[in-house]
Amino acid sequence: MSDQFLKFVDHTASYGLEIQCAMEGDIDSEIILIGEYPGEQEVAFNKPFVGASGKHLWTALREVGIHRGMCYSTNVLKRRVSPKMSVDHREFLLWQEALQYELSLLTKPKVIVCLGATALAAVLGFEGITEYRGSVYDYNGCKVVVANNPATVLRRPETELIFLMDMSKVSEVYKDEFVPHIINSTINPSYEEAMNYMSAIKKQYKIFSMDIEVIGMETACIGLAHTPHDAMCIPFRSQKDLYFSLEQEYNILRAFADLTDDKDTFCIAQNGNFDSYFMGYKDHLRFRIDFDTLLAHHTLYPKLPHNLGFLTAQYTSHPFYKDEKELFKESGDINAFWKYNCTDAAITFACAEKLKKELQDQNQYQFFTTHVMAAHPHLTQATVDGVKVNAEKKQELNSQLRNDLEVHEAKFLNACRTALHDEDFIINPKSPKQLQELFFDKLNCRAAKRSVVAEIREGWAKDPRVNSDTRNVIIALDKYIEEQKFYSTYVNTQLDPDNRFRAEYKQFGVSNAPGRLSSSQTLWGSGGNAQNQPRRAREMFEADDGCIFIYFDLAQAEARYVGWDANIEQWIEDFERARIDGNFDAHRSLAATMFNIPYDDVPTKDEIDGEFTLRYIAKRCRHGLNYRMHIARLAITTGLSYGMAARNYYAYHKTNPELQVWWKAVEKEVKKSRMLYNSIGRRFLFTERLDNDGALDSIIAYRPQSTIGDKVVRVWKQCQEDNRWNMQKARIAINVHDALWGISTPAFANTALSIMKAYAEEPIMVTSIVTKKTSPLIIPADLKISDMTEGLPRNMANMKGICLDAARI
Repeated sequence: MSDQFLKFVDHTASYGLEIQCAMEGDIDSEIILIGEYPGEQEVAFNKPFVGASGKHLWTALREVGIHRGMCYSTNVLKRRVSPKMSVDHREFLLWQEALQYELSLLTKPKVIVCLGATALAAVLGFEGITEYRGSVYDYNGCKVVVANNPATVLRRPETELIFLMDMSKVSEVYKDEFVPHIINSTINPSYEEAMNYMSAIKKQYKIFSMDIEVIGMETACIGLAHTPHDAMCIPFRSQKDLYFSLEQEYNILRAFADLTDDKDTFCIAQNGNFDSYFMGYKDHLRFRIDFDTLLAHHTLYPKLPHNLGFLTAQYTSHPFYKDEKELFKESGDINAFWKYNCTDAAITFACAEKLKKELQDQNQYQFFTTHVMAAHPHLTQATVDGVKVNAEKKQELNSQLRNDLEVHEAKFLNACRTALHDEDFIINPKSPKQLQELFFDKLNCRAAKRSVVAEIREGWAKDPRVNSDTRNVIIALDKYIEEQKFYSTYVNTQLDPDNRFRAEYKQFGVSNAPGRLSSSQTLWGSGGNAQNQPRRAREMFEADDGCIFIYFDLAQAEARYVGWDANIEQWIEDFERARIDGNFDAHRSLAATMFNIPYDDVPTKDEIDGEFTLRYIAKRCRHGLNYRMHIARLAITTGLSYGMAARNYYAYHKTNPELQVWWKAVEKEVKKSRMLYNSIGRRFLFTERLDNDGALDSIIAYRPQSTIGDKVVRVWKQCQEDNRWNMQKARIAINVHDALWGISTPAFANTALSIMKAYAEEPIMVTSIVTKKTSPLIIPADLKISDMTEGLPRNMANMKGICLDAARI
């Protein structure tokens, strides 16, 4: 090592580079670890990987059978650098050349591990550690494994499992267990070859994966793979013309639909929701997907990324390739695009094999197939169908929202003037510079960095040293920012040419409450978040001609679940009385207990003469404080001042001490098993470290929110698969939190509502995490139907309550 080090010193001296931390290890080591730059401890001990991140690295490597003595360790930069003191490009190039000389001195390198973006750039010249980590490449006859810097794992605990996966890949390469993933791509097939390939899948292979690519809002090709290594891309266009005749293209699409519909075939896709709704909308083609790798991975690991690039690194030996799509756009090589499509299809097949086994080994396969995949076609079809919109009403709403935003801006300005005792104060709430001057120079707030981002504002709001006037400024600003974000998103919502609103429903879109649906604009840019529409927006959504809206909402669903899960006896009694009685109000009962007044003295309304009532306050406390909401956030969500929010916060928790017991029970279970199950059967696996309260705060809402989310999705599926449900006469169109909106013919509406009610009110069997006892929870479904008074529009705003007996199941 000494001779080698002297050679390296002599080589780098001519560049004027300063070595503050040397390399370590034998020159004939087979495993080479390359970090980015030494930390404080590394410089102090003149040795790589001896600080906190280094200890984490060695721990991870020991788990796969690799110890320090087997490795040669070094860094790209061999002097102290911090994230705020990066080197310029010229110096980086000098260190890069020095590293390559250093590697040339090693005699038997077998695997090089690039730990972080700097190492990746220095060895392979690639940029983008997030994309390339987990991949294996060649460097002068040696395998290179790309991984995150272990310091990243310390900063972002959720990446720990990813890091362990990558260290396992290092072990595979070292032990000669790594086999490159080879794909045989068939592109530009003739019409007969394409038809014969699909026929062979149908008659012989049975299992296949599919993937489409889109160019100019048209389906450009369909990729099919019958093994992880063999795929065909069937294109529909060349760079200038259609690839097949119209008759041939129709026959290919028809054959593809028949292939997926065959009960003996098994169709795999990655994010097949997009493929399904895009072709359903653009090509009027419906097809079945049996296994979605994105949804399978989300079922197993809800906190990890689920894109195909990530799955490729986790489940295959294929290197990162997703940038090839962009390279095609730059080069215009259409054949490269078709090969990319083949790679997508083959990789999806490979990932599905591994994911299916994991689902089976972890007892999640039945839940995945009978719940997650069973809901898939119903959500897809809702996107394809969309909802009719009155464009004039939409424009009116845009104007109203703009006025509301101006009101929130005025409230923020008034809060500033009160806190500063300056009636002439002016500020632009969109200006980061002006906000920094307000909080740091005028209100004397303090933070580690001069910033007013959400996390810092939240810290100030919870800090008891911050006075109430400043807190009110923060609350008003947060509300303005929230409304500004909503307004800017909403007014940019684009309708499709048929004047319909479409939302993409995602079963993987809520990170802390998997099971709940999220919705967003379609991948071609129209539509938006169906669940984040203001109540006034309901005027713009209209039923199809000759139809009306039907609706059910699970009444106080999450609060009821908390009552059962936390075993809050008073809540259980109140909610059951309300369900059976129909007139008893559980929120009024809570207010009576919180404020120590008779039940009859609590108002029946949430607002009287522009003032919030005690019922409203109790209801808002119940919806927020169950999940550890802090005082400032309660003030923001309720519109109360900070002082009023504080008084209600303490009154609520004094009234409901069972919540503290429930929180501790949830924490205990997670720390013990690193997982939680909801009452529908969904598992939430925690991949990050749970060594601080902040990491545990986000898990409290999981069981209520996830259970109710999965319940609503299950009802959607159950209704439309019921033999009595006629899809020609009724369909479920929109999910809004705990409610489902349907569109029905008037004659079929009562039948559809009775079916919806029956499934919605099926008991959820809740095993209390506190008592471990199981009991049924029946959540009543509030039903509504369009008001069919002559002359009234059939929109989502004109609805009236209806009482029906649930259909027998």
